[in-house]
Amino acid sequence: MIVKVREEVFILFYQSAEDKKRIVAHCLDYDLVGTGDDLMGAFEELEDVIQVQFKAWASLRNRGKNARMPKRAQRRYWDVLKTAQKLS
Repeated sequence: MIVKVREEVFILFYQSAEDKKRIVAHCLDYDLVGTGDDLMGAFEELEDVIQVQFKAWASLRNRGKNARMPKRAQRRYWDVLKTAQKLS
């Protein structure tokens, strides 16, 4: 099996609309999110979410199921990314 791996993904960090004290880390390429009290906490939770999602996808694929990867985030988030400050 050949798997094409992308070299970069785009993660947008922003303040949670529901809880102003929380930070959201939003992976725009797969429309997955993690939240935390700070940037690192949100990023670490997002890493966990991505791992769980990919393991579930791989498990379904290994059982012959037609599992699809998550879709990209809505365009409005990509538009925000264009003007967001780069963290590096």
